[in-house]
Amino acid sequence: LTGANTYSGGTTLNGGTTTGNTNSLQGAIANNAALTFEQGTDGTYTGNLTGAGVLNKTGTGALLLTGNNTLTGNTNVNAGSLLVNGTLNSAAVQVASGATLGGSGSLGGAVTMADGSTLKAGAATPLSV
Repeated sequence: LTGANTYSGGTTLNGGTTTGNTNSLQGAIANNAALTFEQGTDGTYTGNLTGAGVLNKTGTGALLLTGNNTLTGNTNVNAGSLLVNGTLNSAAVQVASGATLGGSGSLGGAVTMADGSTLKAGAATPLSV
């Protein structure tokens, strides 16, 4: 998905891979497949992610999650930054070399940081893991 999207209703993903960014992915998303935020620039996702699918973060920009994300699938931070100022309950978060995980929210699963990755705590409140 590309371009700005004003649709803010709920979306359910049941198969395949959906790729977009915070301009094109809006509203609550039930992810039972694979969802990729490809952020070329910094952006904020204020919706809630649910389901058991995989969440991928690619692109050089930062993705800020501010909602109550009860997604139980794994999260892969392959490039850029994933900042969690809300909740992310992924079973596991894997951060690749050169990528960053941070924020002031909370993570519900195990976190694996590759050599060369960065853990960046929030300015006012540290990230809870």
